[in-house]
Amino acid sequence: MNSEESKALLLAIDNIIVQHLDDFKEQVNNRLDRIEEQTKVIPEMQSNIVNMQSNIESLQSTIKLMQNDIKELQNNYKELNNKYKELYDEIRNISRTVAKIEVEHGEKLAILFDAVTGNIEKQEKLENRLDKCEKRIDDNDHQIYFLNSKIQNL
Repeated sequence: MNSEESKALLLAIDNIIVQHLDDFKEQVNNRLDRIEEQTKVIPEMQSNIVNMQSNIESLQSTIKLMQNDIKELQNNYKELNNKYKELYDEIRNISRTVAKIEVEHGEKLAILFDAVTGNIEKQEKLENRLDKCEKRIDDNDHQIYFLNSKIQNL
């Protein structure tokens, strides 16, 4: 190869190298531009992360409060359930007592009804006897009047 060909070859290689370097430089510049754009977003992202952390802390605090409320509600539920059972038992006892009272009073009312019925029957018998006695007295009264009037006429 002669010197002109070598020079032309070197010039071509040089042009290729320059072209590759320019392409590489452009790629590096593009990447740097993207990195700069992404770097501009970093403070906003950091602020968002800080806000998210604050929100997470707030949610954790709220969850703790809600857990305490749930525990309190569970305790209240247990207390209400116990009171419900006590009231249920008390109502059952009252129902039994009322049933006993109804039976006892029913028997007593039956006895009283029988006694009142017996008294009414006795009273009716006595009234009938009294009516008969009054009729006899009236009859005797008439007879005495008649006899007295006869005695006076004699």
